[in-house]
Amino acid sequence: MTPFSSVRLALATSLLLLAGQTMAFPVDLDSVSGQWNDPIGGQNVTGMGTGEIRWGYNHDGERSGYGFEGAPDLPTTINSGDAFTLGTMTHFNYAIESGTAINGVSLDVMADFSGLGDASVTGPYRFSFTHEETPNTGCGLFYLVCAVFFPEKNHVDDIVYLDETITSSGFQLGDRVYSMELLGFDNYKEHFKTSEKEKTSIDLLARLNVRQVQVPEPGTLALLGLGLAGLGMARRRQR
Repeated sequence: MTPFSSVRLALATSLLLLAGQTMAFPVDLDSVSGQWNDPIGGQNVTGMGTGEIRWGYNHDGERSGYGFEGAPDLPTTINSGDAFTLGTMTHFNYAIESGTAINGVSLDVMADFSGLGDASVTGPYRFSFTHEETPNTGCGLFYLVCAVFFPEKNHVDDIVYLDETITSSGFQLGDRVYSMELLGFDNYKEHFKTSEKEKTSIDLLARLNVRQVQVPEPGTLALLGLGLAGLGMARRRQR
């Protein structure tokens, strides 16, 4: 194979792959829902299997917890393989009795996609989190004094870590097979903090990958044929 024919073949292959990626979008994200499952540790845990989980004992009534809401303003159109917002996680941080907090929990997300004349319900996609419920001893040795006179100075932020993500199998729209990759927190953070008696909301990101093209479109077949025809012409010239 001559250098010229190699270039022709590489160009035809690149154009075919580019055409396949281009025709894979747009895709519509129609709905997103999530539920909290499999808490690790904790006492007085409620809300499993729903979009909001709470835990711990608090004599004032308000307890710590997590919430999840799917992305607003759905349906929305995804035009590329770039990151998009899957939904928003909220951490509610309240003072609870020592030893009653969870150590971790999982969020299972379902998503409905449509495009290319088809619709598909996908998931569950799982986010697993580690929860660090910090003791409110910010004053150190002066804990008792602070507890009485300056209780706000004793407060220490709780921390939420993203441990891992588990993606379900691919789904098909038309003749394209997609997989949704879970990216984690907005700005690709590994963790975030919430002050006592506050709440923090952060977006969870994902993106769509096209991992397989089962049946190329006629136009892409013609494009590949042109590339191969050029290769044949180059070979004939060599003779």
